[in-house]
Amino acid sequence: MWQHGKPDLTRSGRSAFAALMGEVPNFEAIYRVPATHRLVVVRYRSRGGLERAEYWLHQKYDPAGRLVARYESFDELNTGGERRSGWSKFDHTGHLVHQSKAHFESRHEQSRS
Repeated sequence: MWQHGKPDLTRSGRSAFAALMGEVPNFEAIYRVPATHRLVVVRYRSRGGLERAEYWLHQKYDPAGRLVARYESFDELNTGGERRSGWSKFDHTGHLVHQSKAHFESRHEQSRS
């Protein structure tokens, strides 16, 4: 869903690029957010053209409404059809506590899925 010319990620977590790629990022599942916590999209930006990309910044809040973590994630597609994605988790003070290994997928691997 689009609002004011921008993708509305607050409800579904779905972006236009993900829709084009046939995927819906489920950030709650990716980050393993407990059902009692709330994940909020703080920033989203995309880059179009030959090399497409999407970048997200999320904040996670505990049941009392305290900020407990921040997440930065990305999904990039280059002109050769290779895709790269990954994410990082920071604690409430901004210290890196986890970083996913960047995932690379070639066009050949995408066609097999």
